[in-house]
Amino acid sequence: MSNSFKIPSAFEQYAIPPSADFQRKGARQIRTSHFYFQALRRHQGLAVGLLNGNIIYFHDSWEYPQHRHSHYELILPQKGIYRCQLNGQELVLHPGSALLIQPGDIHQDHLLGSLEYFGFEFSIHRLDTGLPFPYFLRRGSTAQEHVFSLQYPEEIHALLGLFQGELQRHPGGVFPVLNGIFQTLFWLIFLQEEKKPQFEEGRGLRVEEELQKQRILECFQQNHERHMEMAQLCQLLGMSASTLTRACRRYFGMSPIRAFMQQKMEIIKAYLADHPRVLLKDVAARMGFADQFHFSKCFRQIVGVSPRQYLEQVSRQRAEY
Repeated sequence: MSNSFKIPSAFEQYAIPPSADFQRKGARQIRTSHFYFQALRRHQGLAVGLLNGNIIYFHDSWEYPQHRHSHYELILPQKGIYRCQLNGQELVLHPGSALLIQPGDIHQDHLLGSLEYFGFEFSIHRLDTGLPFPYFLRRGSTAQEHVFSLQYPEEIHALLGLFQGELQRHPGGVFPVLNGIFQTLFWLIFLQEEKKPQFEEGRGLRVEEELQKQRILECFQQNHERHMEMAQLCQLLGMSASTLTRACRRYFGMSPIRAFMQQKMEIIKAYLADHPRVLLKDVAARMGFADQFHFSKCFRQIVGVSPRQYLEQVSRQRAEY
């Protein structure tokens, strides 16, 4: 980073002026940015944490399979044009912009030609409860509303250079260093005057609702190898059918059985991608389906293609990559 790096005006309200003793002596004082971003963290009531950071260099064409995100992702194009589909809407990003993907969003990359971009997977939690913060942007935002213009491109470029340098100096990087760089990037990008995020504190889930949602998801995930009926889910969760139905409609926008099957298929998709030579009849038996036909029918209903077509798509894309 150059010596000219300065904290942008967005953070001036959090600055600590030089002490009176320093001012009287005409001394120059340069502070770290720790105070600025700790103050921002407290002010917004959110804790941001890096999960994984990648630098992608691409010189071919590749359609990454459509997938539903379970975490946040930030994409920052550096060279070339980044194209993707977000929640059914096409997007085109150029250097100087950033894309925020939220948990639950449906995303598909269209990687075409020479391209370089940074991809950061991260989490956001509430400071008061420690619970996940699922909607940084308001629910129902258009795909274009997920795109941010970078107001401080020089500072962000310098920070990305630091991130890249850290990865090059140490295999995988020293995580506390990478996490600190990412947190600074996050606030530089998303604390903007022109396009501030739409926090949903007033309309979001209460603490007890967040806990209930997490308990339902854990039940789905822990029982993904079983065939589950409504009565079994109600028994495991200690809820009546009407209570569970209302909860799933509120949290997932679908019925309990559909929500369970959605989670089940996400796990199966990951398993198929890691085991491309597996026999589908073995997957059907392992995952609690009556037979391969029933498994294929359910998979197509949720994913949109048959398990065999999905395996062929993944294998083809890996070969092209």
